[in-house]
Amino acid sequence: LDVGSGYRRWGPDVVNVDLAPYPETDVAADAHRLPFRDGSFDGAILQGSLAYFADPKAVAAEVARVLKPGGRVYADENFFYPDDPTDAQLGLHQRWRFTPEGLKSLFSPFHCEASGPAMGPASALAHAHRWNGALVLSRPWPGAFRAFWHLAGWCVWPLKYLDPLLEGHPLSRYAAGNCYFQGRKR
Repeated sequence: LDVGSGYRRWGPDVVNVDLAPYPETDVAADAHRLPFRDGSFDGAILQGSLAYFADPKAVAAEVARVLKPGGRVYADENFFYPDDPTDAQLGLHQRWRFTPEGLKSLFSPFHCEASGPAMGPASALAHAHRWNGALVLSRPWPGAFRAFWHLAGWCVWPLKYLDPLLEGHPLSRYAAGNCYFQGRKR
């Protein structure tokens, strides 16, 4: 089950659920009340979707409900990562940020198999520079933001290669771009 799948398609055996009927959506439904029986799925993916839900804890509980015992969940969410202006144009707004500890708390019905930064601090820095560069360059022409955002991306992308150097640092998790949780239903 892919909750909040948007335009994404992981494979033919994955059921895509989204509130909006995107071309890849199999079931248009509110993730706070999933229209599936208890124990219907072996696994669930929530990638970049929890930040948009009104009540992420209720969504996590619904995911736990529809997973079989021993079912696995993977969630990957923003921590130190800006909102996307394309989402705002669609009327979507992020409401939450998640640390590894926050995701563990959210998915407390699950045994944590792994959690931590999914996008390291250097990648987060590159993304912040990309945003700031595009903001500065597009100030006189706000309509050109997206073009400058792509241009700035080409200028800062090498910074992400510093992530492996910072990976072992005990404080790097506090500047991660995204954090993840992987767990198994108890």
